[in-house]
Amino acid sequence: MEALKKKYEGLDPDLAKKALEEKKALEQKRALEAGQFEQILGQTKAEAEAERAKIKAEYEAKLQASIEREAKYVRGESITKAALEAGVLKEAIDDVLLHASVALKVVDGKLIDSDGKEVRADVWLKGLLATKKHWLGNSVGGGTSKDAGANVPSGNLKRSKMNHEEKAAYQKTHGMAAYHKLPL
Repeated sequence: MEALKKKYEGLDPDLAKKALEEKKALEQKRALEAGQFEQILGQTKAEAEAERAKIKAEYEAKLQASIEREAKYVRGESITKAALEAGVLKEAIDDVLLHASVALKVVDGKLIDSDGKEVRADVWLKGLLATKKHWLGNSVGGGTSKDAGANVPSGNLKRSKMNHEEKAAYQKTHGMAAYHKLPL
């Protein structure tokens, strides 16, 4: 490092660049005088092609990033809306979006499934909810659901007279402390 530093110490990058450009111009002038038009043309074409390829690569990278941002937004908005309308728990939305990012692509603002067919967000989600019931949050264990509150006996409640579903529904609705306060 020190040797390189000493070698180039005091060099001005702008002056060095200018000197290289002048050298290139002088070489081109000599080639023109010698009648080497094809060589100059080839060299100029190669330089122009290299610059064009660089600009094209930069543009394509920016375009791809923009397409990915749009796809993420379109997929996220439509899937989130469908999930909330379907009653998916807010805590499960990120999981739903993760599944959507793997299973669905966005082409021209439309959701496309793995078979290449256009699909509506609500239809796709409905099919997935058949196997992802926990996203709905209605399971309270023991095969009961949130609607199990309808099975809670009314009147004089006694723990000993309640079946398993009624106990679970009462605990879900009123809490464990209230359940323990009931007479045996």
